[in-house]
Amino acid sequence: MAVVPNGKGHLRCSVLLKRGRGVADSFIIPLQTKKELKSFLDMMKLEGAFLETSSEYFDQRLCHGLAEGAALGNAPSFWLAHVAEVLGKDQWKATVFDARHELALMRAELKREKPELLSNKSCRKSLIDSAEWCDEHHFADSWFEDDAEVDNVIAAVFKKKGNKPDAEWTAVNVIIESILEKRRQVWLERLTLNALWLKASKKPPLPWHQMFHLAEIVADRAFPLAEIPLMESIAIQSLGAYLSRREDEGQ
Repeated sequence: MAVVPNGKGHLRCSVLLKRGRGVADSFIIPLQTKKELKSFLDMMKLEGAFLETSSEYFDQRLCHGLAEGAALGNAPSFWLAHVAEVLGKDQWKATVFDARHELALMRAELKREKPELLSNKSCRKSLIDSAEWCDEHHFADSWFEDDAEVDNVIAAVFKKKGNKPDAEWTAVNVIIESILEKRRQVWLERLTLNALWLKASKKPPLPWHQMFHLAEIVADRAFPLAEIPLMESIAIQSLGAYLSRREDEGQ
């Protein structure tokens, strides 16, 4: 979202990017009074997953969305052209997102400007700290897997284990091995995008180099996801989502 002056008021320009779709939606909403603008900005501040970022990041992500949509045969709505006009953007063009390329660029920047953050000590700290991200940061509230395949995997564990004390822990390990490992590329992309997002943020909730380290570790297929605290937390959240839904269903 971007807010720009418009006469005596402002315009809120919004673009929705969605994996597997590209630019899924675009729209413009007028904020005609200072009260409306303040209300909108206050709401953004209350939503922990919203951060003020750079215009360059907005452009970069928009170009990624255009490329993904084009590859899938999806064209953005005509509103995107109006958003571009309002924001004065005439340089947008489809740019394929390449997680490993972006990680290489970030590594080069750290090596050039803050090489100490590439140390083994820094990497280990990032790995350890990641165990708490799902509990401490709103951006990770939705970091769990929740679909029919996950349900079947978890249900199979409980069917075999019954009510044994280690049933839930077994389910967590199975989620990591059978679901997260299979979807490793998806999580690599998500972590890399979040590293870019934090890097572009004026007040990031955690240092961007920590997210970068986690993305690099996930990129290394020789490194088991089971040894990454963050992935264990994601598996725990996935199990929690399953159990909560089953409880709501009365099963």
